[in-house]
Amino acid sequence: MMEWSAIVAARLGKILGKPVLIKESTMNGFQSLSRFPSGHKLQKMVVENSHFVAMTNIIRENLLNAGVPPGKITRIPNGIPITEKQNTVIDKKNPVKVLFVGNLYQQPVRP
Repeated sequence: MMEWSAIVAARLGKILGKPVLIKESTMNGFQSLSRFPSGHKLQKMVVENSHFVAMTNIIRENLLNAGVPPGKITRIPNGIPITEKQNTVIDKKNPVKVLFVGNLYQQPVRP
């Protein structure tokens, strides 16, 4: 995620010569780095030393607007595609229970 952990990962990746992959799952995570001292320099360092996974097209666009080159962004959406055949086998008398673990809160979107 684009928080302090991205800074640590990018620095360690650079030092150790290891690739860094950041899954950006918020819509404004990249801008949140600007609250750190030297935030814009940190953003640049993270971009130079990382590859990014964007869950949505909006997140991809935010990364592009923040200066991440298109070749450093891979779009991988969350979720499971349901085909019509799979949808028809759901037993309405015995509904399937699903557990979700994650963050449902998003910061307000900033263009």
